[in-house]
Amino acid sequence: MKIKTKPPKISPALFTFAALLLITFLLSNATVLAIGLSQSINRTEMKFEDTLIFEISLEWDGSQFAYLFEGPLNPYFDRLRVGNFSSSINSTGTGDREKTIKKFSYTLLPTSSGTAKIEPILISFMSMPDSGRGQFLTEPVLINVADPVFVEESDSFPLWLLAVGGFLLIGGVAVAFFLIKSGGKKEDVLTPVQIALQELAKIKEDSGTDFKNFQSGVYRLLTKFSKENYRIETAGKSEAEIETAFADTNLDETRKRQIKDWIVRAGEDKFRPAVASVGETVRLENEIRTFLKSI
Repeated sequence: MKIKTKPPKISPALFTFAALLLITFLLSNATVLAIGLSQSINRTEMKFEDTLIFEISLEWDGSQFAYLFEGPLNPYFDRLRVGNFSSSINSTGTGDREKTIKKFSYTLLPTSSGTAKIEPILISFMSMPDSGRGQFLTEPVLINVADPVFVEESDSFPLWLLAVGGFLLIGGVAVAFFLIKSGGKKEDVLTPVQIALQELAKIKEDSGTDFKNFQSGVYRLLTKFSKENYRIETAGKSEAEIETAFADTNLDETRKRQIKDWIVRAGEDKFRPAVASVGETVRLENEIRTFLKSI
């Protein structure tokens, strides 16, 4: 015996509700995608004595209040340091023709010659008033930095410099005599491990409960520590390359695996939304501090 079944009937009210949900979703995503990102740099080849201008521009149709940008940018520059930073926002037109441009501008100075790198920068924002969220990731940039130019000294010796040297010598003798009499002691030079421990405490204090900011600080800390303590360059390296580099160090296998895993995970977490409890930050900070003290 064959049983015929009728297709279920969809009520007009249910169909209308589903259509409204679809339209709302499409409109919210269209709003989020309506923002445009561009980046620029004034040179990719530079002298060590020059400066570099790196700019990020965000452009959208609407007023300055159409988007809310969540937190400050957290860029990482290899072989470069920030000499100056500025941000601006400007709008032109009115009503439906209003356009807004928001700019972030970095003036960068070389810290060493070679291939410098501007790592990708994560930009998180929220459209208003529908609270549609979105993220952008800038492209990485490589810059070739030339070796510093050393100025040759003149063969002639200025007489005024001799007089200044005499005064400095007399002053130096007086200061040395005073320090000897007063029992002054020279300050100890901090080791890379001691510096890393101080920076780890500051990273934990500055990041608070923000695990992504904490991981970004950990990435900078361990990258710098590996370079200064082991002469290992880990920035931009794959997990296999980092593991191979640490294989020749005097660390035991457990510590080699630990520092490699921390660098790889921190490098991934700083470019993506990271969800972690407050206890995760405390646990990770304690593990890294114990590792540094054991070296």
